[in-house]
Amino acid sequence: MTHRIALVGFMGSGKTTVGRAVARRTGLRFVDTDELVEGSTGATVAAVFARAGEAGFRALERQAIERALAEDCCVIAVGGGAVCDRTIRRALRNTCKVVFLSASVDAILARTRGVSGRPLLDGIDERERRFVVEDLLYDRTPFYQDARDILVDADAELEQVVDSVIARLGLA
Repeated sequence: MTHRIALVGFMGSGKTTVGRAVARRTGLRFVDTDELVEGSTGATVAAVFARAGEAGFRALERQAIERALAEDCCVIAVGGGAVCDRTIRRALRNTCKVVFLSASVDAILARTRGVSGRPLLDGIDERERRFVVEDLLYDRTPFYQDARDILVDADAELEQVVDSVIARLGLA
């Protein structure tokens, strides 16, 4: 049986952390599209953003997602902005069970505070970070909703989120 699960949501929603835990508990392989981009370029996401701009990064991210979708039996952590692309949303819906990890602005800010390597948040003060997160989350939420099969509240403790994802997917 083929299981392909895609986790979508805003940065700091827990896609990588939850994805690794779900994969570990279900025996599925874990794939992080940001890690695929980093592996193919030999540079961090932040460095790719700085060198190639957002459009250049998104092109590499699209290729990484295509590689991830060729895998069977895996949990895929999809970059936070990837689902803004209609073609990617369609590909995810057609090949995966898509879980939207929905996190509040406060949870996102707490999880990303003091963490570098977030190109859209690096180098700005706390007030501006809140504004950027609120604005981007407002813009992207309809795309997350459009892509998803399942909605999970990602503000809960990690084990609760993982339990919910596994139960909602019928993998328990």
